[in-house]
Amino acid sequence: MIYTEKGRAYFRFSEGQYIAGPGDIVLIRPGTPHDYGIEESHGYWKNTWIHFLPRPDCLLWLQWPERAPGLMSLSLPSSLRRSILKELEYMGESIKGSGRRQEELAANALERVLLLCL
Repeated sequence: MIYTEKGRAYFRFSEGQYIAGPGDIVLIRPGTPHDYGIEESHGYWKNTWIHFLPRPDCLLWLQWPERAPGLMSLSLPSSLRRSILKELEYMGESIKGSGRRQEELAANALERVLLLCL
């Protein structure tokens, strides 16, 4: 999953490409052929990304519109962007911690992101 905070990125796939801008969140299924990076005409891209394996009961939360087979995305309304970014930042901080439940806290933040995206 890749969340674009600022700038623009391209996601290329066999059928074409998708351009992501601020507030766009992209899911790429494992094994999906793709290429992505900074959209050259824009010049920069600030993003947060995570590789994860969802719990089976969370799979229904990941049925987003497909741009190509295995590449899905949402354009989040501005009212959600701050909350999404806050949860992603908390997730990153949690996973780096040394407490007993750090991984569970990070997973909880990720699941809150997925629920907010619904």
